[in-house]
Amino acid sequence: MSKLCPSSFCLLLAIASLVGSTTAFLPPSAVNKQPYIDYPRRIRISAVKGEKSGAPSTTRAKDSKKAGSKNGRAKRGSPKQRKYHKSNNYSGGPRSDFEKAKILNQKLASGQSAQDVLSVLASTDNALTGLAAGGKMNSVNFSTALHRIGRHSFRDDTRAAALKDPRFALFMCSLAEAVSGLDYTKSIKTIQEEMETQTTTRIVPGKNSLIFKPREWSNIAWAIAKLRLAPPKSAFPLDTSEEVVGELVQASFQLRSQVLEAARLRKQGKLSADSPWIATLSKVSGLLMDSISHTILTTTKNFNTQEWANLLWAMATAGRADEVVSSRVTTNLIHSMKAMQKDGLLPKPQEISNSLWALATAGVHSESEALMELTADLLDTKEEYIAQFK
Repeated sequence: MSKLCPSSFCLLLAIASLVGSTTAFLPPSAVNKQPYIDYPRRIRISAVKGEKSGAPSTTRAKDSKKAGSKNGRAKRGSPKQRKYHKSNNYSGGPRSDFEKAKILNQKLASGQSAQDVLSVLASTDNALTGLAAGGKMNSVNFSTALHRIGRHSFRDDTRAAALKDPRFALFMCSLAEAVSGLDYTKSIKTIQEEMETQTTTRIVPGKNSLIFKPREWSNIAWAIAKLRLAPPKSAFPLDTSEEVVGELVQASFQLRSQVLEAARLRKQGKLSADSPWIATLSKVSGLLMDSISHTILTTTKNFNTQEWANLLWAMATAGRADEVVSSRVTTNLIHSMKAMQKDGLLPKPQEISNSLWALATAGVHSESEALMELTADLLDTKEEYIAQFK
């Protein structure tokens, strides 16, 4: 190395300080024999025991080499687990069913249109083709998917596009089968054979069936009403008996067959009508609403005020409100509102207004007076509550 004049050496030092490294311009005698290397934090150890920075130790490097590591990192897990990680592009352990459902729910919730949601469902194995989605979706996934489709299909053109999409029809089949409590580990053919041997259409929940929570029931009913899928009870009789679950399963299987047959005819160029399954899709939606009504009459689960109000609104909007079911929902809504008052809370104005509108629209008067009296008391005693109404 040639000698540098003092001015040149100072200039190099100044440039080095800007770059962030001075060791490149210093003579070998002034540089540590083992210069600092910015390794990942978890392997920052020094050859000198007790220091936390420097190059990896000889022992660590040997261990990593034995483990077949890359870039000085030891591989973790068994060969089977490493193969799983590589095929799934995932650095952690095998995902649990809950983690998979959580990731799927994030994808469904991030969809910007009904077509986005349907594309996510179509890319999920067995979500559309398996019985009750083949166990690939949980109750939250079903609720989120239908809620997002309903939210993005408020215009007539987007609604029509969703209803004509065969993926939506197949999704409604999976939802109906999951709501009915079918064992998703069984095949459709097995369930059909079991139902043929029964004297009634009553369905007993299977061992591997899904359990829906109040929030999910509420969201499903809201979405069906928002999409205007269910026929009014004047066109399709209301049924809240236990037989409605079996009827729902039969309608779901019929809808699946129609969609598959339409696909076969379209491939052959013989499809005469566009989306011939719409009528059966409407029937499935009506039976879904009736199944929710049956659940309300038989369940002991606690809904909150928003969920009760959404159910009332959905039934009235869909034209499938029943006097007995609406009275039960209104009674529970009043109890929930009183429980909130004891805790110093108040129901949202929209919940009250939607409920009163639903009862008036459905022509249910048995419990509407009690709800109106409770609302009047709130408005008289809570002056600040009036300001919350628009």
